Amino acid sequence: MSVETFANVRALNWLKLNLNKMWTVDINILRALPKLSAMYLHGNPLQCDCQLKEVWQLCEDRNIETAYGVSEPKYDTPSEVKGMWWGVLEKGRCLEGIIEFDADHNNPPYNYTKTNKEYKSDFLEQYEVTIYAVPFIIGTAGNLILLIIIICNKDMRTVPNMYILNLAVSDVIFVTVLFFEAYENKISESWLYNDFTCRFLPFFRRVSVCLPAYSVAVLSIQQYTVTVNQFYVHDSSKPTWRGIVATIFGMWFVAAL
Repeated sequence: MSVETFANVRALNWLKLNLNKMWTVDINILRALPKLSAMYLHGNPLQCDCQLKEVWQLCEDRNIETAYGVSEPKYDTPSEVKGMWWGVLEKGRCLEGIIEFDADHNNPPYNYTKTNKEYKSDFLEQYEVTIYAVPFIIGTAGNLILLIIIICNKDMRTVPNMYILNLAVSDVIFVTVLFFEAYENKISESWLYNDFTCRFLPFFRRVSVCLPAYSVAVLSIQQYTVTVNQFYVHDSSKPTWRGIVATIFGMWFVAAL
């Protein structure tokens, strides 16, 4: 990839180059992008050499993020470092264009001890679906039961319960989106890079986070009104179903915006 590609985008902040079959990166790309804060390279067959060490060092000096969640750049060649995180370059030094690693009896060539972050990532990768499945099952079952009770019981269809019903719907959306994001990412690393899903799932996840806040705010306002002006509200401002539905739809509209 040529540095000329980025000649007119000096304000670029985020660059995703993963899964592109790249074995190295031109360091001039980083120099041409002074505001770059994240560059993702995982899923590429990187070659551990002096050229890439310069790229790694510049990323370290400028605090450019290179890990995407639990996915980090790893080497494919040479065979001695195959599968290792690219932070192993910290232990190498370049002499006349050739990268070398210090070695002794206790520290053989290319030996790299995983950091706590990498051990944590391995654990999360192994049990990620299970971890997300627990709140998904409990949250979905509990909220669906609540929905059935309120919908099927006429006496339960009160104004506060309508907002609680709205909260239950947003909770079901939230735990469902989180679970399927984890599940699909476990199956295929590239699944969420699809243009539609990359927008669809985060959109509904954020909507479902906003809805509870707006629902609690509306309930608080109504409670305040009833407490301060209880006689006036009782006689003149009984809530109608049309008003309740309009308020709930209004919350969804604002959350979607």
